[in-house]
Amino acid sequence: MMKQKTALMSLVALLSFAVLPSANAATTATVTLTATVQSAFSISVGSATAALSLTPGATPDTTTSTVTVVSNDGAGYNISVEADSANSDSSLYKSTAPTASIAADVPGNVTTNSNKWSLHVSAAPGSCGTCTTDEAFDGDGTTDEAVATSANRMAFNSSTTATQDWTVTYKAAVNGVLPAGAYLTTVTYTLASGVGS
Repeated sequence: MMKQKTALMSLVALLSFAVLPSANAATTATVTLTATVQSAFSISVGSATAALSLTPGATPDTTTSTVTVVSNDGAGYNISVEADSANSDSSLYKSTAPTASIAADVPGNVTTNSNKWSLHVSAAPGSCGTCTTDEAFDGDGTTDEAVATSANRMAFNSSTTATQDWTVTYKAAVNGVLPAGAYLTTVTYTLASGVGS
């Protein structure tokens, strides 16, 4: 009897040591990945100069500038325009004697013998579905405005754009009385965030 009890206890002991531990619970580690998109916001012109060749009494002459915008601003952008001459106005001004000026006006008023100049802007057809030329500078003859010494919105885009070109057309005409010489003004284009007003 004693031998049987000892054997049973030995079996129990062996069984107790043979029980395997339970599997480990799953555990995790996380990484929060962030990406910062850098701002791309710039305006440039294809050439720093634009030239008109004006023949007295002739039909208006025209020339163009290409204004290029790069913007990933989600609020969109707007371009304003202003012109300043040495005469403290927006005219094309001849500063050497005898001084004279060619007044800024709307495109429809720049006609033969008018002694006036204008500008209007357009985006390449079909190049930008969200691009809009401001009514003041679309040159359509309705509520057009002359460029002034203070900045006014010329165009805007409600979306982002990798690269968008705007074509600005300058036009001028003079009569036979205006003195010959070089007439100058500085046209400034400013890019700002948001569509503006």
